[in-house]
Amino acid sequence: MAISNMEVRRINRNNIFRHILKLNEFSKNEVAISLRLSLPTVAQGMEYLESIGLVEQAGVLPSEGGRRPMSYRCRKNAKVAMGVDITTNHVNIVVVNMALQILYQHRYKEVMDESEEALDWLAGTIMETIQNLNISAEAILGIGFSIPAIVGEDGSMILAIHESMKISQRFFQKLIERTGFPFKMINDANSAAHAECSYHERKSFVYFFLSNSVGGAYVDQEGKIQYGRLMRAGEFGHVTLHPGGRKCYCGRVGCLNEYCNTMLLSNLTGGNLEQFFAKLKEQDEVCAEVWETYMDDLALACHNLLNIYDIPIVLGGYLGEYIEEYIPELEKRVIKYDSYIAGHSMLFAPQQKRMAAAIGAAGQFIEEFIAGI
Repeated sequence: MAISNMEVRRINRNNIFRHILKLNEFSKNEVAISLRLSLPTVAQGMEYLESIGLVEQAGVLPSEGGRRPMSYRCRKNAKVAMGVDITTNHVNIVVVNMALQILYQHRYKEVMDESEEALDWLAGTIMETIQNLNISAEAILGIGFSIPAIVGEDGSMILAIHESMKISQRFFQKLIERTGFPFKMINDANSAAHAECSYHERKSFVYFFLSNSVGGAYVDQEGKIQYGRLMRAGEFGHVTLHPGGRKCYCGRVGCLNEYCNTMLLSNLTGGNLEQFFAKLKEQDEVCAEVWETYMDDLALACHNLLNIYDIPIVLGGYLGEYIEEYIPELEKRVIKYDSYIAGHSMLFAPQQKRMAAAIGAAGQFIEEFIAGI
């Protein structure tokens, strides 16, 4: 089927905008050379982007003979989105611009339930954040909520949620009534994987989400997350790791979630994962013993995932902030299960180590907006 001229212009315009989002200042000629487009095509695209307030003139560049070229810059903050990651005992909030640059981030130690007090606190915190950043309502594309749940494809319905969570679909409906902004929900592991895709060019990897709960995502060769027929792809936490083992909140026994969630570590230090790793470096005996067992279970889990997917694994979630220096040791343990991977780098720390789930939740709105330009 032939592509219309209008669609060709839209594709070129979209590619131009995605490219200039990565730049500070630029000329039309520089963009034309980088994207291998004609100067008139770039000029037409830039004219449109300027007309809708996404690009502005920044001055003039030095002359290379003849008329001095105009310099432009992308108005990256013209549109923003908020991401709210709700866990069992924390609420993480970020505001990002169209380049996914973080304008604001904060972690609150709050437990969300469906009480009026919790709703008022979160709605008030959202509105106060927007007010303090001096962001107009028109600039806000929406609010994305990352939660430990299986969420419907359009992000409007919770299909199943972690039993430790004290909120439901009703919570979000009431919250949006208080704020008035468009919203979407997304599974926390998928959300973090979205953020990881945005920060580097690696294609095709498994995102192993290791936080208070365990999950993951499979990113294909196109850099897209595969959700599965029932939106349950990547539910690694409920793969059996030790048959007949510990009872999981899902009702089964031996689930990976019961052996690789980070609360096994943070509960030793009052719920503070950073403090756990500080004590580990101080050679605290209790922390060291628990870490040894944790690493053995994590190695077995990674071995299983490598045998299924045979592609790199990014170890993210809360653990991702601390895992990088321990990856060489983890690789040694994985090789004990399968010497075939020796000499191949297959385990990686995430590029986005903090707030990844919240960033990915906000990023849904950014991507949707950019795709429509």
